[in-house]
Amino acid sequence: LCVLKTQNTEDKQKIASLEAELSRLKSVASSSSSEMSAPADVTAMRDRLAALEEENAKLSNDLTTKIGEFEEVKFRLSAMGPSFEKAQARVAQLNAEKNDLLARIAALEGQIASMVSGSQPRPSLSLSASSVMSTGSLPDSPSEV
Repeated sequence: LCVLKTQNTEDKQKIASLEAELSRLKSVASSSSSEMSAPADVTAMRDRLAALEEENAKLSNDLTTKIGEFEEVKFRLSAMGPSFEKAQARVAQLNAEKNDLLARIAALEGQIASMVSGSQPRPSLSLSASSVMSTGSLPDSPSEV
C-alpha cells in the first residue's frame, strides 16, 4: 500500500510537472509564432508538445489504474479483517479445548494408576495425551475445522 501511495504521489508530481511544461510550451509556441520564428523551431516545439501531451495522457491513465488497484487492495484487506479475527478466536477456543482435554487425560491416568496400584494387576492401559490427541479417539472431542 505504501508503495502504491508513493507511486501515486510520484505520478501526480510528474503529471503536474508535465502540465506546467505543456503550458509553458504552449505560451512559448504562441508567442514564437507571433514573432515569426523559424519554421523548424515551431515544428520542434509542436513535436515536443505532442510528445508531452501523449506522456501526460499515459501518466494520467497509469495513475487512474494505480488508484483502482489501491482501492481494490484496500477493499480486500478490510474484507479480510473479520475473517482473520474469527480465525484467531477459533484458534484460542481450540487451544482451550485441547488444554481441557489434556487435563482430563491426566486426571483419568491418575485414577487408573490409583485403581491399578490398589488392586491386582490388570492389563496395561495408556491414555497418554499424545496417543489420544494423535488418534482423536475421544468420543466427545470437537470436530476439526
